[in-house]
Amino acid sequence: MGLKLLPSLKEKKRYVAYEVISDNKVNYTDTKDSIIENYKKYFGIIGLAKADLMVLEDWKNQKGIIKVNNKHTDELKMSLGLTKKINNQNVILRCLGISGMINKARKRYL
Repeated sequence: MGLKLLPSLKEKKRYVAYEVISDNKVNYTDTKDSIIENYKKYFGIIGLAKADLMVLEDWKNQKGIIKVNNKHTDELKMSLGLTKKINNQNVILRCLGISGMINKARKRYL
């Protein structure tokens, strides 16, 4: 039997919905790599680990969802805003909204 954690001791998470605005379509894997590398560039590997950043595979019409620790949502939004290129293509990454539940984030923003 594994160790059970009380809900109050678990790390809380938020789901950040984002949109990629670009002239041509960009694919999910390039976007994911760019988001992670950009976050690492500004906050380092330790910051990336603390944020518990995970780019989810929800990808529709240039929109996606990122799971992040609730204390690091502002940092993620800043790093999204500072992302200028994906695969040598000019892009704008825009935060559509933040939710505490994945189903609500999918329903509202994707």
